[in-house]
Amino acid sequence: MTTARIDARFQALKAEGRAAFIPYVMGGDPSREEALAIL
Repeated sequence: MTTARIDARFQALKAEGRAAFIPYVMGGDPSREEALAIL
C-alpha cells in the first residue's frame, strides 16, 4: 500500500467528518506465538 492511498482515504474520511484508526502490531512482541495470534 502506498502512502498516496492512505492519504486519499484520510482526506475522504475528513470530508465526511469521520475518523480513522491504523493499528500497529510489533512482530514478536510480547512473544512470537502471541504476535501470530494477534495477526
